[in-house]
Amino acid sequence: MRSFHVGDRFFAENEPAATRLAFLDWAHAAGYNMLSIASHYLNRNSPGRGQGWATPQLWDDKTKNVLPPEYSKAEAILDEVRERRFYVYPFAGFIGRSSQYPSDPADLELYIRYTLARFAPYWNVLLSVSGPEPLWKPEGYYNRMPFAEINRLGELIHRLDPFERLLSVHNASGDDPFRFYSWASYSTLQGGPAEKSDNYGALHNFIFRNHTGGRPIYAQEVLWSGNYLHGGLTPDQVRRKALVMLFAASNINFADMDGDSSSGYSGTLDPADRHPAMHAAAKSAWDFFATIPFGRLRPVWDTAKRGVCLADGDREYWVYLVKGGATEFSGTFPAGWKGEWISPVGDVPKAAVSVQGQKSFAAPAAFTKDAVLHLWRE
Repeated sequence: MRSFHVGDRFFAENEPAATRLAFLDWAHAAGYNMLSIASHYLNRNSPGRGQGWATPQLWDDKTKNVLPPEYSKAEAILDEVRERRFYVYPFAGFIGRSSQYPSDPADLELYIRYTLARFAPYWNVLLSVSGPEPLWKPEGYYNRMPFAEINRLGELIHRLDPFERLLSVHNASGDDPFRFYSWASYSTLQGGPAEKSDNYGALHNFIFRNHTGGRPIYAQEVLWSGNYLHGGLTPDQVRRKALVMLFAASNINFADMDGDSSSGYSGTLDPADRHPAMHAAAKSAWDFFATIPFGRLRPVWDTAKRGVCLADGDREYWVYLVKGGATEFSGTFPAGWKGEWISPVGDVPKAAVSVQGQKSFAAPAAFTKDAVLHLWRE
């Protein structure tokens, strides 16, 4: 998945439709195929976020009921997104921070049932219980979203959804606290200060330890270029971080910001705010990763003593060395193995590797940046 984060105005009536359509055309041409969208389903009614944007109001607190015409407004935009083959991640989910959602349990179930009936039939939607960070910012949820309530709602949504759409919850920094619960079918991760910087080792450890069986990982807030919490990343650091995450088997949500999550191109959708070098860096990582057979590979931690390693059992290894150099395996390789060094940026040709009887492998001197070691058994 090649995901891009957009702010609270995307579903707004007072955002020109031409702006949204021009953005969708650009995003499709740029290779993105998934959008993380704020103020969807409910408006994040706080200054600088959803306040002032006329997004669909799905629930009416006065009548204690859903508003079907408002769902139709949202579906018209979902149709535009679907026609361009984008997946949609609702940043706020069913219960958004600073939003007007039902407080009575019976009303809440009605709202969830109806929302599933309207939105879940779309093949391209992912589901999220709540966000952003309900456990970290309880005041934004009127202190009504403790762990037990999120878990209850997750189980309810999972039980009510006949389409079994992928379901998660937007988490604060750190490990996914719901990754061992049966209702959660993917993990939504936000990195801490180390993971949001260029600390590649911490990032690798973070992604790897959150793998739970075969559940996908969605690194939702880990690679937000231009965000003030993400360390002033350069395009080259963006590219290398993306490759670390991809080789650690996670899906990436990229962003183009100038401060907080509602700023910059991700927030305004104004092409003048775009940072082309950042998008090119992320695309470079995605494009390279698409050339390897990742579908049959699994992340492994201690097979290669240095680097981020994907393996196909004991038949094939791909090791990404974010700063080049060397790696080592526990034992020597017998006859029948082949190998090559590959440059992720294509600045030097592939170099064959002598594998038989070897366990240590150092990138040739020509590989002055990051490098990938590929070993396979004939």
